[in-house]
Amino acid sequence: MKLSIGMLAALAATSLQGFAAANNFAGMSSYFLHAYKQPDRIAVLDAVKAAGGKVLRIFISYTAENAKGSGSVRMPDIEPVTVGVWDDTQLLAIDQMMVEAQTRGIKLIIALHDRYALGCWSSDAYVKKYKLPAIDCNSSPASANNVVSWYQDPSPIYDFDNRMKHIVNHRNPLLGNKKWSELSSYIFSFNIQNEGQGHLNGNVAPVPGWWCDRARQIRNEMGTRSGILISTGGGNEFANSDVGENWDCPQIDLVDIHSYYGAQEFKNKLLAVMSKAKVARKLVMVEEFGGTGSDKVQILKDHINYFNSVQIPWAVWQISKPGRGTADYEFWTDEESYGVVTDGVKTANGLGGWQNWPNLPSTLIRD
Repeated sequence: MKLSIGMLAALAATSLQGFAAANNFAGMSSYFLHAYKQPDRIAVLDAVKAAGGKVLRIFISYTAENAKGSGSVRMPDIEPVTVGVWDDTQLLAIDQMMVEAQTRGIKLIIALHDRYALGCWSSDAYVKKYKLPAIDCNSSPASANNVVSWYQDPSPIYDFDNRMKHIVNHRNPLLGNKKWSELSSYIFSFNIQNEGQGHLNGNVAPVPGWWCDRARQIRNEMGTRSGILISTGGGNEFANSDVGENWDCPQIDLVDIHSYYGAQEFKNKLLAVMSKAKVARKLVMVEEFGGTGSDKVQILKDHINYFNSVQIPWAVWQISKPGRGTADYEFWTDEESYGVVTDGVKTANGLGGWQNWPNLPSTLIRD
């Protein structure tokens, strides 16, 4: 059944009876911001705050020095050479940034790993250990980097579970040496992986239970009382963001939708996903979208206006200093795109919302 916006709103109102008042919000990605030098990092966080952004999404992954011309420092992965041999340089950098973000009313979405580090746009220690097919995804189709075995075989699954365990149990020395799993005032959600299983087998997830099994492992580590959401981290497009088994998984709190195929795809598909979320009693947000090219500003407007019209939270890809103008998906405060995002965020924050987000209550997100 095709649902209208009005029908969906009625369903949402019914599903939320007996719960706290629903709220809404918006935010941004800046996936390696913790690798920025402090003055630039603070400038970006201040820009997110000025726009009204309430969440900021980052990845735990390797980034090179001066990535995207940002002047950033080289940031090693937490398993830089050998799987299971830890280097916490990156986690300590995030410790510092989560304090800086929280003082600006911003919570972090933390992706525990990047699927594209498995031999696509970069190669981490898993590629070497498991002899994964590393390619240059800038010149070859990402689907050629078929790493299905990494998601299927018990040994890499065991290794990845240890990675997740190491991260959620990391202690922040700036916050009373508390584990990250205890820092729900600073961390909004843990993405299991950025775009897990993206670009595999014609974009159909080969191991659909993988997310649920990993979510169960995270929940076992964090405990049931943690206020940090366990989120999927999306897929590389709408189809493998909307995976049926994830709606059925008790341990997954939040299903993330990613797509770069235009606002019309969201208009065609998002209401059905929101209906699934209502039935499954799960949270859903649009966690990645963006615009590029000469129509970049209009593309962003079209997406943001639609998301706000159905009162669903969103995070745009991505704020970066410096920006890229019309050449790429990055934007900075000196671009018209930033103004569009700022207007959209402030509208989103003022909406009553479609769902209740207990870890980001309206008293925190309304100016």
